[in-house]
Amino acid sequence: MENKTTPEWPATQSVLLGNSFHYDNGGTYKWNCHLQLANPLMAYLIDHRYNGKALLPAAAFVETAFSALQCVTEKTILTLEDMVFENAFILPERSDNQILRTTLLPECRNRIYSVLFHQFSNKNTVDRFGKIRAKGHGYAVEQPKTVESISLEEIQQRCLYQLDGSSFYRNWEQRENSLYWGPAFRGVNQLWIGDGECLARILMPELIINYTARICPHPAALDACFHPVIALLPLTWNERFVIKSIGMLEVTGTLPIISEYFSHVSATSKLINTSIIEVNVDILDSTGTLLCRVTSLRFSILSGDHMD
Repeated sequence: MENKTTPEWPATQSVLLGNSFHYDNGGTYKWNCHLQLANPLMAYLIDHRYNGKALLPAAAFVETAFSALQCVTEKTILTLEDMVFENAFILPERSDNQILRTTLLPECRNRIYSVLFHQFSNKNTVDRFGKIRAKGHGYAVEQPKTVESISLEEIQQRCLYQLDGSSFYRNWEQRENSLYWGPAFRGVNQLWIGDGECLARILMPELIINYTARICPHPAALDACFHPVIALLPLTWNERFVIKSIGMLEVTGTLPIISEYFSHVSATSKLINTSIIEVNVDILDSTGTLLCRVTSLRFSILSGDHMD
């Protein structure tokens, strides 16, 4: 039997940022990454699927944006605002000609960058025919904020219904089968569910346990931190949905190397309306220390099999 070893991850930047870098005199930064699912460092992306096709998760754009911002600002206390995921980035499984370009454009406002993500079909068209996939704004925070701590025990006392991770994912597959998470993305280990809120224990799979780009959680772990929104939906829910936008995502500094997170998901006053699901998410360590805060995480409810 072939021995599989855990990949050695880059220490300071996202694999998806890539190695091709360009800077112009106008202050614009560009990175190009060839997306190769055969690459052991990217193979986990196969486990994030919609209608059977590998789909680059919103969490991957987030982590890549933070990595780009850290490269430019040399700061670890970072914020993303108004992130919009405009079009799906489908990953071809038998081709390595897809390129993800990450661009930082300086804005008139001091130290704020526009963050753009484009998809190119091959290197020959990289400057002409890119399709925008996501965009937002990002900046570094000069002064560290007071470390915030949230009591996990108090949340658990409010959220009395418990569900293990295996049952959670099995129940989801019985309700909806177009959005599929494979082993690398099945991070929810335990759930505590209450009225309009839930708490999830997130365990990073062994494949990515040594991931050390610690600006924000690994995309698979961050994506799993968003999964508990399902626990807040009605039991009869069977609509298809994908992440559409993030109002704000803040990280409090360099993350510790940990394999366990806790995700506290709380409904806003408009959890579900005609076409949007909206929640807030706090990502904590096992002591309740706040690591990341996501405000106005919005999911777009899809019509049929259509996905823009």
